[in-house]
Amino acid sequence: MFNYEYEMSMMLQRRLKPIVKGKIFINVCDDILRVEITNPLGGVWYYRLENFARHLMMGTISINSLVTTIIRTYKKDMLNNYLEQVFYQD
Repeated sequence: MFNYEYEMSMMLQRRLKPIVKGKIFINVCDDILRVEITNPLGGVWYYRLENFARHLMMGTISINSLVTTIIRTYKKDMLNNYLEQVFYQD
């Protein structure tokens, strides 16, 4: 793992930890950002961003926008899963 990969992983970890309840695993490998969140009930959620270094260098994504995107997507998916369990039970 290159230095920027470690730094970005730690920065994302620090930004997500106060907001997300559960275990957060962030990894940058082969220029792919992988975020894995395990919620307290045991459900696992994944986020993946390819060409991570290119996005950072070109300025098309910042850490703040990445955190906002991850949180927004995570909340949407968790709410959808909850609503499916409540309303579409057999």
